[in-house]
Amino acid sequence: MGKHAYLIIAHNKFEQLKMLCEMLDFEQNDIYMHIDAHVTDFDADSFRPSLRHSKMKFAERTRVNWGGYSQIQAELNLLKAAANSGEDYSYYHLLSGADLPLRPAQEIWGFFEQRGTEFIHFSAHDFAMEERTQERAKCYHLLQEKVGRPTGWLYYMER
Repeated sequence: MGKHAYLIIAHNKFEQLKMLCEMLDFEQNDIYMHIDAHVTDFDADSFRPSLRHSKMKFAERTRVNWGGYSQIQAELNLLKAAANSGEDYSYYHLLSGADLPLRPAQEIWGFFEQRGTEFIHFSAHDFAMEERTQERAKCYHLLQEKVGRPTGWLYYMER
């Protein structure tokens, strides 16, 4: 089994992010990070010394607005960085910078090595039947990239 790529999108809580990176540090893991371009005080060099086994790379930064296409763009930037790295990854794990693993990195890698399991499932019928899903998908939020979080007059105008 090949290596795993951990793709992390982060915008704050950098001490916790550092802890996440240390917990994922394993010779079969590489770490790719996307740091929101809104962030001006991020020091990438402070993360590298905490890793002894994993390679760390940073994806092209994008200004991310919650719920907007820019979130998808950040994911695509991470996937592109990992896919174009020259490595042959068996798995890509997409994480938030606020996530922490419940098991050691070696155990997570061993789980996939032993089982080779995929955890992707989609049922259009189940998805469409959920009221919450219908509520979120029935409206196109034209100004989402400008509005972001639900505050201010622009949010209420867009509603």
